[in-house]
Amino acid sequence: MERTQNNNLQGFGNIVIFCFFLFFTILLSWPLFFNLDSYLLPSYLETIHSRGYIDTQAVVDRVNNT
Repeated sequence: MERTQNNNLQGFGNIVIFCFFLFFTILLSWPLFFNLDSYLLPSYLETIHSRGYIDTQAVVDRVNNT
């Protein structure tokens, strides 16, 4: 009877360790969730990201010709 109880407690300990690992991972990486676009987009793409479109001469000519 005691061996079964010890095995169950070992499994519970693994769950607790996993929960602590998950908690501290989220705690240490929370800035990434707020600035993901600035980490993923290079600086030359910031103007495209802020305007929402690519302002090239070909696009301007195509719009003007329609």
